Amino acid sequence: MTTKQCPQCGTEFIGRANKVYCSTKCKMDAFYSSNENIINRFEDFAETDNKALDTKETDKQNMVIVPVPFTIEEKELLEYAAKDCKTVLPKLVRIRSLMDETDIKTFQQTIQEQKQEIEELRIRIGFYQGNANGFETDKRFNKNGLFIKLSNHQLKFLTEKYLESLDFDSPDSGEFLPDGSSTSNEREALEFHEQDKPGYILTRMENAMFCGFISNIEENLMEHCGYTEEEIMENPLADEFN
Repeated sequence: MTTKQCPQCGTEFIGRANKVYCSTKCKMDAFYSSNENIINRFEDFAETDNKALDTKETDKQNMVIVPVPFTIEEKELLEYAAKDCKTVLPKLVRIRSLMDETDIKTFQQTIQEQKQEIEELRIRIGFYQGNANGFETDKRFNKNGLFIKLSNHQLKFLTEKYLESLDFDSPDSGEFLPDGSSTSNEREALEFHEQDKPGYILTRMENAMFCGFISNIEENLMEHCGYTEEEIMENPLADEFN
């Protein structure tokens, strides 16, 4: 709910983000003023072929009556609204229907635009969720980035397999955790850090994928492009990249 100013009467009011006018009366007045053809069909006389024609009578002949049932309470509320707008009930129902149709089209367009924005945000969050350093996230978000498009199911699958591949005790390695304990199981260590810093596992996966990519390039350079192992060892691609 926000404070707004009615563009029709200038009154300040509190309403939803998509509410423009302070009352039905102001909404209908604005609709009347921007749709003179509708007003003329109901209230004015037009001259055609030098003959004065009663627009109201002409419209009545061309109109199709659609019966709409209302409860007594609903009818009383509509009659009160019609009186407030200085019109009659049939005209109120008709104009409000036209206005609602216009609103629906406007809302549909807004919804479509918001869906596109949500999709873009969903993709961004998929890459950057859980990054504790906001400045680091800003630096990473640029047009020169390399991204892998994954569905939620694919990301979940890779995460599970990545953790499964590290779920073993390594006697030659160990890690002391912030709580004072230690573990030689890398999966346990990753899951512990994930609880403290959500997104930690995703960051480790990104690093592992990048290291694998660099390693694959180095292997191809040595096997097919004339590079020696000594050259790669002396000048690792990862170091040059950094």
